[in-house]
Amino acid sequence: MKALCYLPLALALILASFPNDSKAADVRAEDYIELCRLFKDGTLVAVPGSCNEYIECHSSSNATIHNCGSSKAFDVKSQKCVDLKSSTNKLCHNRCEGKDGVWVSDPTNCHGFFYCAKGEPNWGPCPTGMHFDEKLQMCVYTKTSSCVDVSSICELVPDKTKFRNEKDCAKYYECSKNLPSAKSCTKQFYDVQAEKCVDKSLVVCNAHPIPDKICNKVKNAYKADEATCRGYFYCRDLGIVEDLEPIWGQCPEGTFFSEAKQACVNPIDVKCDYNRCDGRGNLMVTSGKNNCHNYVICKDGAPVEDKECIRDYFFDEKYQACVPDIIYYECCDIKEKK
Repeated sequence: MKALCYLPLALALILASFPNDSKAADVRAEDYIELCRLFKDGTLVAVPGSCNEYIECHSSSNATIHNCGSSKAFDVKSQKCVDLKSSTNKLCHNRCEGKDGVWVSDPTNCHGFFYCAKGEPNWGPCPTGMHFDEKLQMCVYTKTSSCVDVSSICELVPDKTKFRNEKDCAKYYECSKNLPSAKSCTKQFYDVQAEKCVDKSLVVCNAHPIPDKICNKVKNAYKADEATCRGYFYCRDLGIVEDLEPIWGQCPEGTFFSEAKQACVNPIDVKCDYNRCDGRGNLMVTSGKNNCHNYVICKDGAPVEDKECIRDYFFDEKYQACVPDIIYYECCDIKEKK
């Protein structure tokens, strides 16, 4: 079976080297603040492995850790501190309780697991480069795993919570019955703050999945990354074999990649309907729509507002203003891709 490692035989030897309850380290809530980058601002996330702590996400890099106290637990479903007895938080209980001869995931990381022996947990790790999949009862290669940072991430947030897929801007996950369900946008990118698919130009995309067959019949050449205006892939000459792992690169700030010219050039000379504010700070930039009558206000490299010049004026990036002179840049009037 490709991409899988069968646990009963492969991990028997691993378990032998770990005594009972040999869980690596105590839970430190601070170690999990980075989980906020996956969720919408304001999301409350239970601390992996902790019963009474939770993280309040203010932004992708700013969060507050709360503690319900020793007599209470953070209830994921109600998003409140409740009495221990009434808590539905799985982290408040022994994950091996009532189980024998099966493996359960370690809620604090993706590659760890517990082997349940008559209700007693015995910790062990998957081999390097693999994650534990509780549903399959196997270690799987990270490439095929949906685990992000911690195992069972959907046990930390309520059902129907959505979170970003960091490998692809067009994809995301939605929690359903404590498991992540993969979702995807069609010709759009997922906006984690709006929790919906939106126009690609409205999202700052930092994920660079390799498009299918991007290097098909292409050797020693550059191809646009199909996700950003500055990004590209270099397709190597591997003889008769297609380059399946082209090298990703990015043009310097203030320039866009031109596949036709195989170079980084002035943004007004590139038709690109992704985020045209990328790498351009707080400028006003041509939107690429409505024949150069429209422009976008940028803030810190992200689009803030799309506006149109009055009196049938044209927007001129060079002057950062609407002008009466007829303007036609290569980037104007971008046709929507079908």
